[in-house]
Amino acid sequence: MSRISSRLTVIQKQGLSEKIQSYKSLVSNIMDKPNAPELIETFKFIISTEASNVASAIVDTYINQMGVLNQDLQTTVGEEILTAIGKVSTSAFNTALFKLREYMMNIYNTQPGKESRIFDLLNANADIAQSGDLESQLRLYANLSLLYLQSQKVKDLKSYSPEDLKANDTFNKAVDLFQKAGMTFLQLQDQDNQTRQTTSKRKKDVKHELCDAIISELYGNFQQAADKYYEVSTVIISPVEADGYLKKAITSAILAQPSERRSRLISNLYKDERSGDEKKIDKKLAKVLEKIFLQQLVVEKEDNATLEQALDKRIVPHLKKAILKHNIVAISVLYDTISISQLGQLLSETSDETERTVAELISDGIIDGSISQLDDMILFKNQNAILSEWDANIAALCNGLNSTYEILLRDGIVSKEQVKARIQKDDNVNKKESVKEKQKEKEKENPNSRELIGSTSNLGISDAQKKGSKEGHSEKEKSNQDSKSSLPAQTQSQTKIQTKTQGKPDEKK
Repeated sequence: MSRISSRLTVIQKQGLSEKIQSYKSLVSNIMDKPNAPELIETFKFIISTEASNVASAIVDTYINQMGVLNQDLQTTVGEEILTAIGKVSTSAFNTALFKLREYMMNIYNTQPGKESRIFDLLNANADIAQSGDLESQLRLYANLSLLYLQSQKVKDLKSYSPEDLKANDTFNKAVDLFQKAGMTFLQLQDQDNQTRQTTSKRKKDVKHELCDAIISELYGNFQQAADKYYEVSTVIISPVEADGYLKKAITSAILAQPSERRSRLISNLYKDERSGDEKKIDKKLAKVLEKIFLQQLVVEKEDNATLEQALDKRIVPHLKKAILKHNIVAISVLYDTISISQLGQLLSETSDETERTVAELISDGIIDGSISQLDDMILFKNQNAILSEWDANIAALCNGLNSTYEILLRDGIVSKEQVKARIQKDDNVNKKESVKEKQKEKEKENPNSRELIGSTSNLGISDAQKKGSKEGHSEKEKSNQDSKSSLPAQTQSQTKIQTKTQGKPDEKK
């Protein structure tokens, strides 16, 4: 019998409180001078022979202290403890078990290639859904799923085709765990609604969101992937990881199907200060993002080379189609009509592929237009959303006014004669205003015309004063005034001066 075995036998015969304290002291002494075989032997004995509440307390103490061991010892001892607990299958170990699982998850995250081992240990020994609280279950599901998604087996996929993904067991396990995490999250939301413990909407864990982004990207749902990658980039602590996920958000957004949702995300990414920082995002990639945001054509070889370099090689096949769709949408804003052959030539694409892509965009409601195969023409309708909305609002207002008018006539509140009279009155006012505006414009164009108006006005007053005594002379003055109105501006100005001079004796008289 070994030294440890004899000590364990002695401790087993002690009273409950003394026994727990003796086991804790023994574990602490072994950890001071780390010895993996002795620790493993101790925990196997305690878990298999002692009451579950005693064993759970000892395991919990070890978990709180295991950070003093090196990582290899932590891994070896932790795996043995998990295996031993799996053979017991009792709910008394729930708290300790979940603590150890999460601790082991952090260890395995730094040790590539351990995915299968950790899954066997954590999932085969005890069903996660049958033990622990929902919060712990959610974290474990998300951590396990992310571990699988970042594993070498998923990285070694030849392509992201549905066939290859379906045949990859590691990826399927990740998706299964992610779906369980989603169901657990919904349970937590229902729990919040029932207990009303929080007024704010529950948010998913960052690892849960990251799993969503990776799975969406592998399935080709680039819009969802872009949204999630961008969200993760704003909350993750590590600056290097945040910049990497921002880059993934940009490339996924470029690959996404044109839509209002994509446009909003592209706008947010373009306006994000980090996108303009060359230390964070490559300058060439930022330039392509700007073109996408401004709805400019992306046809240069350098732009496509930049995107291919930024993308995973297994996603590159999606790039050509995505750029073709973007360019067609950009052209639909600039052109009312264009021939299919001309559009294909402009985009360096065959006429058949161009026509097929345009038809797909029209069918999906992304662009508004039609194709005339007889004339080999594409007809685009107005794509300006702001102007379309404005026109729709004006039409709605006019329809509302017409409806109101009909109601007023029907109820006898107004008559057609009253309406016509009011319209005529408004027309007269508008005409007068229009004449005044034109007159002001003429005065601005020819400042001397104001002096002419002033001089003729003075002449008119003088004529009125003389009209009573010298009517014939008034007619002569009127004739002179008419002749002056036809003179050039300079001559009129001279005439004004002479008139003022001649008018002074009359004023004195």
